[in-house]
Amino acid sequence: MRWGRDRVAARVARAATVLVLGTVAALALAWAAPRTSEAVGTWVKSPPKVTTRTVTVEPRLQVGLAGPAEASPAARLRSAREAGTVTLDVGDDFTMLGLTCDVPATDAEVEVRLRTSLDGESWSAWYAAPLEVAADGDGEARAFTDALWTGEGRLVEVCAAGVGDDAPLALTGVELMTLDTEGDSGVVAKAAATLRQVVATISGVGLAAPAAAAVETPDWVTRAGWGADESLRRDDPVYATVKMAFVHHTAGGNTYTAAQAPGIVRGIYTYHVLGLGWNDIGYNFLVDRYGTVYVGRYGGPARGVVGAHAYGFNTGSTGVSVMGTFTDEVPPAPATDALGHLLAWKLEVHGLDPLATAKM
Repeated sequence: MRWGRDRVAARVARAATVLVLGTVAALALAWAAPRTSEAVGTWVKSPPKVTTRTVTVEPRLQVGLAGPAEASPAARLRSAREAGTVTLDVGDDFTMLGLTCDVPATDAEVEVRLRTSLDGESWSAWYAAPLEVAADGDGEARAFTDALWTGEGRLVEVCAAGVGDDAPLALTGVELMTLDTEGDSGVVAKAAATLRQVVATISGVGLAAPAAAAVETPDWVTRAGWGADESLRRDDPVYATVKMAFVHHTAGGNTYTAAQAPGIVRGIYTYHVLGLGWNDIGYNFLVDRYGTVYVGRYGGPARGVVGAHAYGFNTGSTGVSVMGTFTDEVPPAPATDALGHLLAWKLEVHGLDPLATAKM
């Protein structure tokens, strides 16, 4: 497909431009290092800004009827595709996406299915995203899926299936938010990352390591460390006594790299605030598949910050989400080890027995 080949050629050209211009910039910075070290340090450590795009998925998205709740994933997908699949060209590249819509008239389970492609010929596997309901920033109920990491894409196919006799026949007010968490991705991202390292070395600006953790406190990546844009945050944190912890997983693929993980956290944060209207990222902590812990909602990891991760049970709990989909597979050992350490520390900080029960 010529369009796909032209895109690859354009990316290679852009990467070459980045490296050529970057070499000139690096030499200039080497000469001016004493006067520019602070600015260079900011640039070296600044992550790509998450860009978003929202598209409407037709007036109504038909819902296939998959039968009882025990219907297999294959049966649900077949019913969803038979009801009608909508194909969208988003108009720009993305790495994550999430869907929102009006709250269905019934409480029946609805599962949204999505897959992505860069060129319209090679498609990803189908992602399953259960429809959830929570209040937006104005207190209005809204249905939504989690933000899914899909890797690089431009086109999306979406369909939906419902289970049970009272499943809705269609979803209305459907919007798809796509997020690009990597800026210029692929070869361009690698070129820019290499350039940042070169500039840091020439100008004498190092990439600061996380501060040493206190005894028994897990190592983690701070909000500044994963690149939280604090201007997005809509309100100050709310605090409550922590009585229990919830463990979640996010959504989308499990093949992300360690370098991509902070971008996924930024994408979830952006989707929760701009897509769902929440005050901040919903989770108090996140853990990637490599065992890296990320501080989530603003307000202090040792404090009882009220998150937005378990509708109706947010006050009095802390929420940790393992990044990826783990409905049919066990999270990697580094992730479960880090999760256990984090929860042991967090519950101890609040004087809780991890084997006890709590009443909410």
